[in-house]
Amino acid sequence: GDGGETPVSGTAQSVKELIQTENGTAYTEQSYQILGYAPGQNGTRLDGLVKGTIPYARLIENIEYSVVECTEQSKAFAYQATTWMQGEADYSHATDPALYKKLLSQLVDDIAQDARSFTKQSFNPVFISYQVGSHLRYAQSQNIPSAFKAEIAQSQLELSTERSDFVLAMPMYQFDYTGTVNQVHLTATDSKVAGAYFGIAYKRTLIDGKKFEPLKPTGISRSGKSVYITLNVPVPPLTIDTSWVTENTDYGFRVFNAEGTQMDI
Repeated sequence: GDGGETPVSGTAQSVKELIQTENGTAYTEQSYQILGYAPGQNGTRLDGLVKGTIPYARLIENIEYSVVECTEQSKAFAYQATTWMQGEADYSHATDPALYKKLLSQLVDDIAQDARSFTKQSFNPVFISYQVGSHLRYAQSQNIPSAFKAEIAQSQLELSTERSDFVLAMPMYQFDYTGTVNQVHLTATDSKVAGAYFGIAYKRTLIDGKKFEPLKPTGISRSGKSVYITLNVPVPPLTIDTSWVTENTDYGFRVFNAEGTQMDI
């Protein structure tokens, strides 16, 4: 339905289920527990979420509270990951993609520094992001060039390749969205499913010890009029499923020339 649910519960459930199915440790035997919170703010540009803003302060307060509570219960606590679903508001406000990338990278650093000042942990938390998928909506409704070329989404992809602590969990085209006007917020059910994607990335990176890599291009070449794309496929074989995902023009692929003009395929 259209009722709200954050992805946090889906993430925690996914991690716990994967520990049980992959490591053979039942729920009742797991000493590893997850404390999750959702301090974010809807409809907000990145510059309204960085250090010095109210949503950022909420996150740090949550971390501080977690340390205090766990200490009182004689339990160890570490802040292991931030999960991130944001970028639509920066499309709608035409945020410069280079600025977005700079601010997001700085946010990753700030969270790590401030979290460690409370937890005293020896390692940086990871930052697990989706790849925002609403660019065409804003390109068509507001004629925003950066949205037309998916440049905010591209910034998130670039950070995942440039930073070892930035993990890209999934794209967003496979989910169902609420309403016919908004079309940027997930249904409650798919919000929980998105959390499960985060849980997979969390489990692979933090528990299994190998950075998760999603379905994404790893190489591209051209020969004449033919373009060849090499993809990382976490669970092969690669499938273009038009029964689950509505078929798009050219299956969602687009080609641009050196001047940035889209070409026919």
